Amino acid sequence: HLGHRGDVVAVSRGYLRNYLVPRKLAEEATPARIAEVERLASVRAAQEARTQEQAQDIAATLTKTVLTIPMRSGPDGRLYGCVGKDKQLVAFKFPGGEKTVVAEDVQPNDLVVTHKGHVYFTETGKKQITFVKPKTGEKRAVDTGITAPNGITVSPDQGTLAVSDSAGVHVWAMRIEPDGSLAHKEPYMTLRTEVDVNAKSPDGRSPVYKTRSSGDGMTSDRQGRYYVASAVGVQVFDPTGRMSGVLPKPSAKFMTSCGFGGPN
Repeated sequence: HLGHRGDVVAVSRGYLRNYLVPRKLAEEATPARIAEVERLASVRAAQEARTQEQAQDIAATLTKTVLTIPMRSGPDGRLYGCVGKDKQLVAFKFPGGEKTVVAEDVQPNDLVVTHKGHVYFTETGKKQITFVKPKTGEKRAVDTGITAPNGITVSPDQGTLAVSDSAGVHVWAMRIEPDGSLAHKEPYMTLRTEVDVNAKSPDGRSPVYKTRSSGDGMTSDRQGRYYVASAVGVQVFDPTGRMSGVLPKPSAKFMTSCGFGGPN
């Protein structure tokens, strides 16, 4: 071991010329080259000092930052989530992040929590919507039959449950009954789909659309509009289920969810 990068060491000329230089392990330490190495070392040291200073500034800022997480996900102040790989529905209590398993042996995809604290979640593989009452541990299927139930949300008045079918073209709406059961199931909204570039129409001119919308995560706003992430973007519907428009995707990547942020 002769030294580290940038070190100046004494070796025989033959060793330098016949071994080190051909293998690009060293070069002759001429006055000009030594000056250049010292200059580069000075630049590198200055850059490292700036990086360290910036890191300290960021750390100081973070220590003064208060992170507020609005816990509207559940009236009990907990944040609920789906853990598909563990087949669990879980809840986290903040601050502290204490985890509680709400339901086990399930295949959760997406969920919504009502103002009553009831949880509805989609089990896409089972073609099922499942109801859970965290306070009692009650768990039961409240709907089956949608081809691929995926995104799920509730209306502002908490009276309607809406579920997107990622393998079809509809968002289904169901009335939430006082006991948590669902009634009056209807295909309430029709999602737009992508053009199938590999298919041909009978007249050879009209576009052919795919039958799969890839309808995914959903949300609703205070006015009762519904927002559905899909293959073509975020599709917006008014409270009556009529299409209001499509918000384009921010990138060509697959879109899985949408939501609102901020105090308003």
